[in-house]
Amino acid sequence: MGIKNIEKNSYNMLVANYIKGFLIQFMVFNFSLIASGLYAQSLCLQFSEVSDNGAEFVVELQMQSSSPFGLGSSNLQFSYNTAALSTPVFDSSPLDIGLGYFTPTVTTPAAGEASFNIVYGGATGAGYNIDMEPAWTNIGRVKFSIVNVMEQVTFSWSYNGGSTQTVVFQDDNATQLFATVASSSCLVPFEAAVPLELLAFMATPKNNSIELDWETLDESNVYAFQVERSENGRGFYHLAQIESYGGQFNSHYAYQDFDIKKNMTYYYRLKIVGHDAGFEYSPIRSARIAGKADGFKLFPNPAGNTLYVELNSEEKENITLEILDGFGRTAMTYDESVTEGNSKIPVDLSSLTSGWYVLRTIRGNENFAEGFYKN
Repeated sequence: MGIKNIEKNSYNMLVANYIKGFLIQFMVFNFSLIASGLYAQSLCLQFSEVSDNGAEFVVELQMQSSSPFGLGSSNLQFSYNTAALSTPVFDSSPLDIGLGYFTPTVTTPAAGEASFNIVYGGATGAGYNIDMEPAWTNIGRVKFSIVNVMEQVTFSWSYNGGSTQTVVFQDDNATQLFATVASSSCLVPFEAAVPLELLAFMATPKNNSIELDWETLDESNVYAFQVERSENGRGFYHLAQIESYGGQFNSHYAYQDFDIKKNMTYYYRLKIVGHDAGFEYSPIRSARIAGKADGFKLFPNPAGNTLYVELNSEEKENITLEILDGFGRTAMTYDESVTEGNSKIPVDLSSLTSGWYVLRTIRGNENFAEGFYKN
């Protein structure tokens, strides 16, 4: 009996030690999982450019998580460069609108801040809510109006101390999740590539052509310049492509357009194409070659809150004055009646922001236009 009790006790001690060793190894393994973030739920956010047509910029908001979870009502808040962009609005989202989600909204809680707002009204784990995964997942897209094509587009996620202001909830609409660190590797900012610094771009009428001249400072990221033309300041078409010199130095380019008619205004812009196939547009310039019927002048230029249009008419007539912004969009329209002889018409510019504009005079079948700068 004594020998059997000793053998039994030895067996029990062996099993206990084995279980103890297993538990210690399991705890170490489990701790390593938590430390590596596999069990500790966390998330990261980034931006992805969708499109840039020179007038509007669309950005996609993307999220990834350390392990899957259903996305509930959340507010994704971020800042943007107001010198480049304005007026953020909702564009699209892969969320199942009408089932678990309401249509997202975009608000501006502060100047230079946008918030993409998601409202989830479904049940927890209902199956039609979007699941966040370790892979980057599209949450939705925001569309901005471009204020200045020569300014760099930037985005940055809002962050405050140890937790992001971009609050994300699970689909129970109660459990909050945050990015674990305020670092660019997790809360990834965005900077659009700036192909070059355009120092000058001019359109000058010659005897029988219109000459375009532009000067650059740094075009190391530029592949080519595409010259585009329009007869109405809106619909532009391709004229020519000129490859860039490349490099970080001053460069000058010139192009002459001979396919023109007198007393007709032509509008020009450059499509600046990068090596990555991205592109941006230059400001619009206009020019015309005067004919016998010409009699049109703007002053002062640059202008303050008042611009004067001086023109000569052979008889009493009705004319239209139209002001176009740098993207060819109508900013203001005036209908005027002028008498025979010389007329000077004041135009109120107080409602316009600073920048380049084109004033077009429509007189029957004749269109005259000239660019000006509003201080």
